[in-house]
Amino acid sequence: MDRRRAGRRGIRIGPMIFVPELLVTSSQDPWAHRKGEPRMLVLFWSVYLVISALLTIFATRQIGLPSPAIYAQGARTMLVMTGLGLCVLWPMARLSQMAPERPEVDALGDLAALLLPVQAVIWPMPFLTGWSWTVTAALVALMASWGALSSGIVAMSLERATTGTRLAGTAVCIMCVAGAPLIGWFIQVFHLPYSPPLLAMLSPITAPYALTTAPAGPKPTSAQWLATAAPAVAGAVLLLCAYGRRRWRAATPTGP
Repeated sequence: MDRRRAGRRGIRIGPMIFVPELLVTSSQDPWAHRKGEPRMLVLFWSVYLVISALLTIFATRQIGLPSPAIYAQGARTMLVMTGLGLCVLWPMARLSQMAPERPEVDALGDLAALLLPVQAVIWPMPFLTGWSWTVTAALVALMASWGALSSGIVAMSLERATTGTRLAGTAVCIMCVAGAPLIGWFIQVFHLPYSPPLLAMLSPITAPYALTTAPAGPKPTSAQWLATAAPAVAGAVLLLCAYGRRRWRAATPTGP
């Protein structure tokens, strides 16, 4: 065994042992930011979700007497924060780092690590809000679907990993979140006809409101289910394109 490894001492906190030396690297190490993955990603994501819950669901007691309506408002805001994390913060973090060898595989691994804590956040919401389990399942599918789209954008952007593709990927992620609200505002300004519930389903920060308020009622409509699944389909296509492009680049001989 390497003497450096044998001489390392960890810090025990309950059942876990932290080794600070593993996080200390030289400036010449291009993979320093990936050490501890996906554990570090899960840690920061869990902290983000806890802080979001403290600022939304648990802060509803400061608004008035606890009631399903009050908790529902806090839960919707919590879902907005979750959507922002999945579709903006996570892609921006990965697109600012060095590209891995297999971007589509790493993106799927990140997605699995991010969606597991989300389950613990969304499934208990019916006990506080009175939402049906069908609506809750639709919310879980919504976050997974938009997360899949984000993973596809990240994989495609990191497949070449140029400055232009990184900036383009970041811009696409932001537009996926802000596009529907901006279109709705534009339509309202010019008094154009449109369907607010369906338009709201085109963004992860407005779709939770569409699924948990009228006219959705206790059960999402067929159109809302289709809108929920659409980002996942687009994300799967992008992941397959990233995989195919990587294999094609690997099979294409380069010049001497």
